[in-house]
Amino acid sequence: MPSMLPTSFQFFKLKEVEWKVIRAIPRSLTITEVARRAGIPQYRVSRVLSRLKEKTKISFEVDFRRLGITPMAVLTSTSPSPNIPFLRAVRVVRFLGRKSYLVSGLVPEEFIDDWLAYFKSDRYVIRALERAWWDPEKAVATAYVNGWIVGNLEVLRGVENLIVSQGTRLTPKDRVPLDEADLAILMVKMSWAFNSLRKAEKDKNILKYIGRRISHQALSRHYRKHVLRVWRGNRVRLYRSLVEVPYMLMYLEGRSAGLIARLLVQLPWFHTAYIDLGRALVSGQPPCSSLLPLMQLFDEYEVYMPLGEILMEPSLQKYVPDTLILRDIVKMKVRER
Repeated sequence: MPSMLPTSFQFFKLKEVEWKVIRAIPRSLTITEVARRAGIPQYRVSRVLSRLKEKTKISFEVDFRRLGITPMAVLTSTSPSPNIPFLRAVRVVRFLGRKSYLVSGLVPEEFIDDWLAYFKSDRYVIRALERAWWDPEKAVATAYVNGWIVGNLEVLRGVENLIVSQGTRLTPKDRVPLDEADLAILMVKMSWAFNSLRKAEKDKNILKYIGRRISHQALSRHYRKHVLRVWRGNRVRLYRSLVEVPYMLMYLEGRSAGLIARLLVQLPWFHTAYIDLGRALVSGQPPCSSLLPLMQLFDEYEVYMPLGEILMEPSLQKYVPDTLILRDIVKMKVRER
């Protein structure tokens, strides 16, 4: 890489106490655990988390594929049908000088072919056989320097062996059944990662959606036996103003597509990678000044971007919360039993 090009870029300004809390979030199930890992009093952690809600997104993440569900993404130039089942979101994107759509879904594996039939042939399909995302504690190309979260592209060189894949398998091992008690827990944990099981027991929305109250003993048992088995940690996403840094997608193809996707989410501005066989879709807010050095890094691998840079418009055309999709899937499976 030519020496005149920078390789380190400031992305997000944070107080040091906020950075300590963020690094403690991914592997903590409770605010008490966050406080212990961060070495900060619990009352102060609660205040920091309240502030962080305004500029970040913290989410309780599960391994959908172990639940028999595959996250899907489709890029298409054709306006999608409003009747697509298992639909997560429809967003307007622009690439190759034209308006297109990003359609995402949470699809039971037995319905993937039927789901794809809703789309015409002008489509790019990415099955999230593996999902990767930025982890503030483990990301090798992220550092906290003088009040800023910084990404360093140069660090990505030669660290391929340090980036652990979750496994891009066509068929995941060790499936976990999903039922109404699991759904009750996921509905409260996915709304806020540190909600307690008591909320799942007492929440009126849970009673409305499931149709019955589930005892605390049953919730505790399902939490240990099912939910914790599919929990992949909590995720933190840092968002810059879309006026300053537009939201961008990178659709990658080639033998190194999965590796590059895993490398990109070591940088704090890339949020999520959907990894398929020989292709991947990565989303985030890369600073404009980082793009040329990033493309030069790509030169060293067998990967290319057939669609160029894909820009996402700020507004959503349609959005369905994950918990409501899971509710419909559970209802369907309960009827089949």
